[in-house]
Amino acid sequence: LATLGAGLSTALVIDIGEAETRVTPVEEGYPLPHCSAYGRIGGAALTSNMEMLRLRDQSTEVSEVVSSWAAESAKEQSAWVAQDFNAELQRLKTASVSMASSGSNSNGIQSLRSLRERGFMCGEVLFDARSGDTLPELVMSSLRLQSNINLRGKLLSNMLLVGGT
Repeated sequence: LATLGAGLSTALVIDIGEAETRVTPVEEGYPLPHCSAYGRIGGAALTSNMEMLRLRDQSTEVSEVVSSWAAESAKEQSAWVAQDFNAELQRLKTASVSMASSGSNSNGIQSLRSLRERGFMCGEVLFDARSGDTLPELVMSSLRLQSNINLRGKLLSNMLLVGGT
């Protein structure tokens, strides 16, 4: 249904749930479940990574419940994935240096910069092999299971990300 809702008949659907990620090719509106690839990384891993990033940047201790809630909220509001990791990392470093050299040391600007960096780093757990199956590995596994080699290009050009909040 996600592909039809997006106006696509053929796509690679990437469903990131709370506990797992599933990648399923859909050809002309029909899912190909025998080509699905599953991974153990999901929204809970993203929340956990955001919580670790938040605690690393904080000097005060907060309760576990408040910390988990704040991490979940921060993940939902600010997590994102860059198309080019190295270029974005360089851009964030350059922006950080220019803010420091311009004398902008207010807490608001520092907090905003920190939130943007954490949002950027939070999503990178999807690409970190130490956390289990990576998103690119799941995509490639699903494509390898797909028997029609001529369909792979269309699937890669139509990737649809779906999931919770």
